[in-house]
Amino acid sequence: MSAGSQLNHPSPGDLALFALEGDLSEAAGDHLRDCASCRSTLAEFVRVTEAARAGTTGPVRPPAKVWKVIRDQL
Repeated sequence: MSAGSQLNHPSPGDLALFALEGDLSEAAGDHLRDCASCRSTLAEFVRVTEAARAGTTGPVRPPAKVWKVIRDQL
């Protein structure tokens, strides 16, 4: 794991956009390979995005960690 890749976490907004659009910078992609926390957050966004696209009848509640990340950004 390179020390530099841990210094610049992608923002939750960038991870959410990647979950929606699949467009992530090379630097963010490099970071995700090294950062389990960011990969986990991205996986949660992807799960919610896939459920929305599938037309799930009930709401999908994101894990509490996602809401904490959002609150921390406000």
